[in-house]
Amino acid sequence: MAQKVHPHVLRHTLATTLLNQGAPLVAVQSILGHEKPETTQLYAVLSGEARHQAYQRYFVQ
Repeated sequence: MAQKVHPHVLRHTLATTLLNQGAPLVAVQSILGHEKPETTQLYAVLSGEARHQAYQRYFVQ
């Protein structure tokens, strides 16, 4: 049985993919048409690898 794909799922997937590929939050916000970055953050989930890379870049000298 096939599952239905709703627009919300597609938007979530797009936001997550863009952020995990290194797109800035403000760019993803613009693409999704959100007025506030907080709204975009609800759609976006960073992968473990993306989180690790950000930690290494900004917190490890």
